[in-house]
Amino acid sequence: MVASDYQGQGTPSILPYLACKVTAQNGIDIVRAAHHIPGLKLSRSYLAWGYFEGVQTALFIWKIAKSYAPELHIVGVVAVDAPSGLQDSYEVLQNSPWQYYILMIVVGWNFAYGNKLAPLNEIFTPLAYRITAMWNYRCGGFADAMLTARIPLSELTKGDPNNIPAWHKLILQNDPMNFSKPTNIPLSIIQGSYDELAPLITSQPLVQHLCSVGAQVQRFIYPNLIYLNIIDPSTNDTLHWINDRFANKSFPDLTFKPVGLPVASAQDCQTGFFNSQLLKPW
Repeated sequence: MVASDYQGQGTPSILPYLACKVTAQNGIDIVRAAHHIPGLKLSRSYLAWGYFEGVQTALFIWKIAKSYAPELHIVGVVAVDAPSGLQDSYEVLQNSPWQYYILMIVVGWNFAYGNKLAPLNEIFTPLAYRITAMWNYRCGGFADAMLTARIPLSELTKGDPNNIPAWHKLILQNDPMNFSKPTNIPLSIIQGSYDELAPLITSQPLVQHLCSVGAQVQRFIYPNLIYLNIIDPSTNDTLHWINDRFANKSFPDLTFKPVGLPVASAQDCQTGFFNSQLLKPW
């Protein structure tokens, strides 16, 4: 296994947080880097698994893998609690303990795209400038970002980024809901039904959209779980899915029953829900 810490992480620089093309390239680059380790004989086949920020990374690897790294062979992508609808993030997060993610995204995108495409002055208040000025010297600014959870977003931003043309364009650009071309790379979405950062309702339109453009998608839903405790119960199912991809088995496998919990639900583009015992309609 190889993992990227992403450009800028842990250095005197800024993490391009959720600047998805950058992080996706970073993820694929670490696969390339592994092939330069002396003494190793590695397959050109690989699979991307993403969690939290890595979810967006994995989804954009799914999008760019074949064009960015044609010398490699990606067999599949696993996205754990895949979000969509970034345009709703400001409204959803502004009254939550996680509102500081807005600032992390703004600073990260400004670093990744530059001030012309991501102008800070159009969105930041003077207080936000003062708080984020130290982020160059800390690991991604995460600890400082958490401090802003006690400050209303109205004191840190000039309003919803969706109402600022330059920022709205970047929001759409970094949202997998706007993928318009199909890929034949199998995609598995692992979802906790009680997740509060990437709610079940946000991955519903994502799956429907990706199916509508001809993608190969399967979603496993686990009841009563949030993002913090989804990994362990889904591990056996995920490993089964990953092994099938490396074995080049047909996808989706409608005979497979998720075993991570006593009840779990599965969905694919062809048949909708199957093996479903847990959920009412979305």
